[in-house]
Amino acid sequence: MPFQSGLGSSSLFVLLTLAGLREFYDLDRRILNDYVVAELAQRVEAEELGITCGFADRYVPLFGGIAYIDYRGKLEQGEIGEEPYATYERLGGMVQELPLVMASTGLEGDSQIGDGAVIADSMTLRGSTIQQGLSFRVN
Repeated sequence: MPFQSGLGSSSLFVLLTLAGLREFYDLDRRILNDYVVAELAQRVEAEELGITCGFADRYVPLFGGIAYIDYRGKLEQGEIGEEPYATYERLGGMVQELPLVMASTGLEGDSQIGDGAVIADSMTLRGSTIQQGLSFRVN
């Protein structure tokens, strides 16, 4: 995957490292399951690497397939276990065939924390999105 392409390449490297260590050391998958690995990867990227991106970058490569993903309750990036994991509902049985098309514009993005503006903007956006979701009613 191209560097800074917006395709989650940094997440993939972190996820592969964590999943590889889990396998190499034969760690208990009931404790260090894919939900925990996805959350650990998010913390590594945000706190250690200074990279900000959405939760889908961590969940989708681990769980795969076409899915409905619900991030309710994930406003703050708190300690693992203090906020809910994302809900990942696979929808593969509902789709006969899913063509995959991937393209790269060749443009580079920048998700580095820098002066914190990216984080502040993403937290504001995440908060407003959650507020919209909370006010949504199904009739």
